[in-house]
Amino acid sequence: MYCSECGKKNGSDAEFCIECGSFIFFETQNTKKDQMDTQSAHGMSFIKSLSSCFLNYANFDGRASRSEYWWFMLFYLLLDGCGVIVEAAMPSFNVVSELHIVTNLIALILLLPSIAVTSRRLHDTGRSGWKQLWVLTIIGIIPVIIWLASQSNPYKNKYGVIR
Repeated sequence: MYCSECGKKNGSDAEFCIECGSFIFFETQNTKKDQMDTQSAHGMSFIKSLSSCFLNYANFDGRASRSEYWWFMLFYLLLDGCGVIVEAAMPSFNVVSELHIVTNLIALILLLPSIAVTSRRLHDTGRSGWKQLWVLTIIGIIPVIIWLASQSNPYKNKYGVIR
């Protein structure tokens, strides 16, 4: 078997490359079919993404696919937009609209699930979940968004296998 990362020839029973340590993908006759099945299973629908995020609302281990992350963020933005509309419909002297209680409550409820799914998404790209703290610096927002939008690592990494 040859390593797909560095091209080094390894033994037929090797799981990891002896040169670079990458997981060795075993080629079969059905490689294209297997890859298509993995890709279709990896892409999540809107509802499946939301259920996965809320079931794992405090799970910072494992990996989250790109579709799981971005569907959850779309849900967050839509819910926040609804909160803004509700607050805008209230009279301006109302304390609820002045203190933005609805949008702050939505942000508070979704804070832990959004941090957890971001951490799992960074794990999927082979990075530590702690790197999401880079957004606290102004320039750090750019690489974090690039990492969140980048393609998943299809191989096993130190954060587990792809679900």
